[in-house]
Amino acid sequence: MTRKPVRPVIFLDLDNVLITHRACFAAGETANMDTIFDPIAMGLLNRIIEATGAEIVLCTAHRDKPSIRDTLKRNGLKGDFHQHFMTDLGPGPRGEQVQRWLDAHPEVTNYVILDDLEQGFLPSQKPHHVRPPKRDGLSFQNFLDALKVLGAPAPRTGVKFRVPPAYN
Repeated sequence: MTRKPVRPVIFLDLDNVLITHRACFAAGETANMDTIFDPIAMGLLNRIIEATGAEIVLCTAHRDKPSIRDTLKRNGLKGDFHQHFMTDLGPGPRGEQVQRWLDAHPEVTNYVILDDLEQGFLPSQKPHHVRPPKRDGLSFQNFLDALKVLGAPAPRTGVKFRVPPAYN
C-alpha cells in the first residue's frame, strides 16, 4: 500500500492577514464578511499554496463560523483545507492551540503560521511564524518568507513591469 505524501500546512489567521484595513475601507460602510478580503493578500496566499501544495488549517478567531470555508472560497482561495481544518477552541494562547493540532497530527512537520500576533507562540514555533504587518496584511516579503519556511524556491526575480501606453 502506497502512502500519500504529507502536504505542508499553513496555519492561517484572517484579521490583518487576509482581512486588511485597506480592504475594509474600500468596501465601505456596508462591508460584510464577503467583501472585506484583500485581493492582493489572497493572491499571494494562493501563490504560496500553488508553489508548495500546502493545505489550510484555520487558527483565526473566525474559524468556528459555519460558512467560513465557503466564504474563503468565494473570495478567491484556491487551496485545499486539511481534513481537520481548524485548531481547537480550547484554552491558552494561539501557539498552544497550534501545538495541540500538531501533536494530534505528528505526520505534519512542514508548516508555516501566517498570523499578525506577535505574542502567544511557543519558542519552537518562532522559525515557522511569518507575521504580516498590522493593517496591511500579507505582504510580498511575507510571501517570500513563507516560501522559505516551507522549503519552496522563491519566484524568479527581475520581473519587468510594463507601463500601460496611457501612462507613457
